[in-house]
Amino acid sequence: MDHRITFDTDIRFRLDGLNFLNPDRGTLLLPKDTVVMEIKAQGGIPCSMPLWMARTLCEHNIFPATFSKYGMCYTGFIVKEPEIKMEEKISA
Repeated sequence: MDHRITFDTDIRFRLDGLNFLNPDRGTLLLPKDTVVMEIKAQGGIPCSMPLWMARTLCEHNIFPATFSKYGMCYTGFIVKEPEIKMEEKISA
């Protein structure tokens, strides 16, 4: 079985300066110390997840949830603040 676990921190977005020269620029989508864990399993969760993994996640009260970086950026910032001024929102 093929499984992959990734952890994302400091998830940001920006509408200007769209290059990789300064990756720490942009507006944080989540609070500073938030970590997003993504588990990819062949066949999707929980279809092919090993029982030991399912038990461990359950013991730690970790359950499936949906999260879209694009969706959060769009609904949380772009729609609410269409006149957004990135210079004021940027935090390094």
